[in-house]
Amino acid sequence: MNAPLTRDQQIAMMKTARERHLSRFAGWMGNRTIRDAVGRPAPGQDAEVVYDHETRRVSCR
Repeated sequence: MNAPLTRDQQIAMMKTARERHLSRFAGWMGNRTIRDAVGRPAPGQDAEVVYDHETRRVSCR
């Protein structure tokens, strides 16, 4: 059984992953329909994210 990519091809794919991702993302954001869809909150999702912080002592026996 042969691997779909050689070892050198796999290494090249990993090295260029960031550039390929950014290029693909830029293409998506260039599409107005996609940009509008990802730019608004989903139904039921608050526009403002509320973070809560609590400090509590924990027993370490």
